[in-house]
Amino acid sequence: MTRDHQLRALGRAAARAVFYGWNTMFLMVLGFGLGPLVLAPLVVACVLGIIPPPFALVALAIAVTPPLATFVGAWKLNADPGRLLSFFYGVEAPFLALCLVRLFGIGQLTAPTALLLGAWLVGVAGLTRTLLHGPTEGSAVAQGARVVAASAGLVVGSWGVVLLSIYVPPLVVGGGYLLVEVFRSDPNAFLGASTFLVFLAATLVALTVFPVALFGLSLRHVQLVVHAARVRFGWPLTLGLAGATIGGLLGGFAWTSAQPQGPWFDRIEAVRTDRDRRALMDDEPALRSALVAIATSETTLLQADGNHVRNLWGSTIHAAAGQVAAELWTGVTWPFVFHPSGSDLTGGGETSRWTDKWTARRVYASLLDTPIDVGDRDAMLAAAQATWSPHQAHAGLLTIGDRKVRLARQELTVAPDGDLATVRIHDVYRNQTFEPQEVSVSFSLPESAAITGLWLSTQPDFDRADRYVVATRGAAQAVYERSVENRVDPALVEQVGPHHYRLRAFPVVARDARLTGPLSGWEVDGDGDELHLWLEYVVLADTSGAPCWPTPVVAETRNLGVDAELRTLDGSPFTADGWMPECLPAPGVVARPHRALVGGHVIEALPAHPVEPARLGHVAVVIDGSRSMVRHADEVAEALAALRAAATQVDVWCVREDALVPCPTFEPATALWFGDAPSEDRLVAAAAATPAVDRLVVLTDAGAYEAATRRTWPDLALPETWFVHLGGWPAAWADWTLDHVGRSGGGFVDSVDALALRLADREQADGRTFRDLPATDAPPLEPAFTPIAARRRIRDLDREQRSGTLGALDALHALAVEYHVVTPWSSMLVVVTDDQRDALAEAEGKADRFEREGIDDDLPPPSAAPEPATTALLLLAALGVGAAHRTRRARAAGNGT
Repeated sequence: MTRDHQLRALGRAAARAVFYGWNTMFLMVLGFGLGPLVLAPLVVACVLGIIPPPFALVALAIAVTPPLATFVGAWKLNADPGRLLSFFYGVEAPFLALCLVRLFGIGQLTAPTALLLGAWLVGVAGLTRTLLHGPTEGSAVAQGARVVAASAGLVVGSWGVVLLSIYVPPLVVGGGYLLVEVFRSDPNAFLGASTFLVFLAATLVALTVFPVALFGLSLRHVQLVVHAARVRFGWPLTLGLAGATIGGLLGGFAWTSAQPQGPWFDRIEAVRTDRDRRALMDDEPALRSALVAIATSETTLLQADGNHVRNLWGSTIHAAAGQVAAELWTGVTWPFVFHPSGSDLTGGGETSRWTDKWTARRVYASLLDTPIDVGDRDAMLAAAQATWSPHQAHAGLLTIGDRKVRLARQELTVAPDGDLATVRIHDVYRNQTFEPQEVSVSFSLPESAAITGLWLSTQPDFDRADRYVVATRGAAQAVYERSVENRVDPALVEQVGPHHYRLRAFPVVARDARLTGPLSGWEVDGDGDELHLWLEYVVLADTSGAPCWPTPVVAETRNLGVDAELRTLDGSPFTADGWMPECLPAPGVVARPHRALVGGHVIEALPAHPVEPARLGHVAVVIDGSRSMVRHADEVAEALAALRAAATQVDVWCVREDALVPCPTFEPATALWFGDAPSEDRLVAAAAATPAVDRLVVLTDAGAYEAATRRTWPDLALPETWFVHLGGWPAAWADWTLDHVGRSGGGFVDSVDALALRLADREQADGRTFRDLPATDAPPLEPAFTPIAARRRIRDLDREQRSGTLGALDALHALAVEYHVVTPWSSMLVVVTDDQRDALAEAEGKADRFEREGIDDDLPPPSAAPEPATTALLLLAALGVGAAHRTRRARAAGNGT
């Protein structure tokens, strides 16, 4: 055998060794690591609906590509090692790289990434066709398609060559250095992890020639296909078709690479006048789409810059070369990387990519008057699912879907006493996540109802549960928040509206993260341990229709899914769609009089009689101009018509040029509804600007109460003020609003008709008329009615004093403590440790004990996830080091050292 034959034989053997050896080792890694730990759980999560189907399809493609490529190579290409290596470097390796990038690096496709992946697939398909059947086709259409495929492959292949040239040198040098260091430090450990390290070494060798091989294959493929097409079409048409493909792709990348954060943030910053605001709102669909794209950019664009390339080269080769590589990386990845806008909309002066994403969330809420997770819920859920990790997708769905904790069981008991009953709710919560969670429920009860108890326990035994204390609202909230920070069990129920409450409990213990089953890393052992909560209230029967006992009406739940496995009412099973069933039947109950003694006063409740609506007198109407009100424009028109019919004079005030001004010709259908300024801002301006009127009426909606609770307003004396909430009640009100509107003699209603009826009999509520009488011994008093009477007396006393001073509030709180009720100034807090009790005693002694802080609804800070494109090989190396280290430890243990 001549030397040339020997070299050719050696080349054929080397080519087959690279192809079959690498595929064999990849199959081993797939079978013992990547498959069971990542791909199989991902497919299971897709079947369960946690992850979208494209991710499972990509996972299956990764699993079947090596065996399929091995079969095709052995069947069609084994006799020609050159074609075998061409198939490996030009088809299999790029396709696997494509799948890995799609799985780990790209959550949701954008136009440029879809264009890149599509061109890559077309190019790979064309090269496969050439390798298997040659460059010539039987029809003109097929031959033209081959020219397009080869040209697309040249564009994407050239791009891939540049990108590989950036990463391969430092990774090969770093990986080689790692192999040498592992061998030098412990040859035995090296041999113990030999399978993995041999795979790593083979991968490093393959990577070394990958850029050159890919570029050569791309050029050779174009050359063969173009020459074959020239015979059929001639040079002008062939080159024109190839040039059009290349130009179209380059133009497509340039056209689709524009990102919204810069243009839209600049436009928002430029808003100054109502004309600007109206133009912005006319483009609301595009605005929403842009802000959602920015907020979810982590799933669509790479969150990186050239610094990682600079550091990679600097740590392995040379810092100067790293600077050049970083600049090159910035150029070739421009369409696929998030570009911070440099906007200062939030006033922080920061320009990071995370600042842009949080700015998008805040701008969305401030312009459109609703949180982005509510306003574009479907898009945010889709973004949460766009990940290869079942854990991360599950956590995202639970976060956006507010289902981190599930209501495992619920027991309701009703103790009736005539037309009055004590209702006790027993909830059992279980955590579905791997972190302790808080449950929060905002709900309403009838105005006359009284919450009388709150208990918390990790055990089902009520007698051993931790019991509430009645505390000033500010002190209770402060101790609760501190307890949550310290991971200590607290529970809190507080009044946050005229007859609205918020219940919070923490912690619902995290689920057991112990790995189980063959799909370890995905299957876990059930939910977290049970947390038991009891809530008790006293309520008068609703006798306006079929008699029933009112139950809490939920306005908002956070972190709570309410698909309880078992629900019972007085021991009998029942079903409900939400946290609470509708009004509980109270057959045969009729309204009757009640009396109770509270603080030297007798509070009486009598069945109410129908009344005629009252005239409203001279009314100043303040229109809440926030964006959410656009949905209620027709209701605003109806409310204004009803007010004009019921009042002697109506002065309308609305927002124009960001100021409250008289609007005698206000037209809701054509008005500008913009932003999220709370109606309290307008109320303060109206109180200063309006002349003497009989009452102020604020037409508003449910709104976003977080915006109001994060602001403060001056202390001022309001005229009699009424809020008319169109389209539903808020989840909570700012304390300033509750306090000042209540002391003004006004209140909160859901329609103008309800306002007229309330003014006709201000003491009527829930079908009863309440009276405050001098103390007397007859007729008999009812202890069961005392909690309801106490709340009524506390409300009346605040309106009589109209001061809001610390001494006056202390007097109101003393009554709440004496009669064990929740009021706007007194909350119920469950504390379980001496430290909590000491903290509460300290907080109750402070001057701000009645001051609550608003709840900021921001999401948790971002996680520091690694970039798959820059760390994949280093991760494999780290696994190799870990394998060697475990082998060394095992041998040391066996030797007793």
